[in-house]
Amino acid sequence: MKNLIKLSVVLILISCGTPTKQTENLKTTEKMELFKAGKNKITFESEEIELVGNLYLPSNYEDGKSYPGIIVGGSWTTVKEQMAGLYAQKLAEEGYATLAFDHRYYGESDGQPRFVELPSAKSEDFINALKYLQSLKVVQANKTGGIGVCARYCKKNQTYSYNFSMI
Repeated sequence: MKNLIKLSVVLILISCGTPTKQTENLKTTEKMELFKAGKNKITFESEEIELVGNLYLPSNYEDGKSYPGIIVGGSWTTVKEQMAGLYAQKLAEEGYATLAFDHRYYGESDGQPRFVELPSAKSEDFINALKYLQSLKVVQANKTGGIGVCARYCKKNQTYSYNFSMI
């Protein structure tokens, strides 16, 4: 990849290789997968909670063609329109099918209570996002992975770093 993004954040790329076992009851709003180049609003379920995301496809997207897939996750308390969406959009410009989504309790996704950080719930959401991404015909299921963008808070000579990892 070219010098895609130069920001002072840490990126973690994890190759998932082989597709995960896909569930038969994976529900999506895209019954016929009618996607277009650019941003496509999607929904999928994670532990019976509906999550909302944006699937970004390359500008040269062709119906019937498949692309490597990447899930992009943002830092704590962010939504898909923030840093994850920016990275997903830029990676789509480089030829990837990318997914930025709102975790449960945030943004357009369901779940109560609102605005609560539960790492175990986020982990399940990532697993289910990967299953969803791998189920799409526009994605090369054996070429999927994830990027987690961490948050850094700097105050004078102190740096605090928050990271998450994907399974």
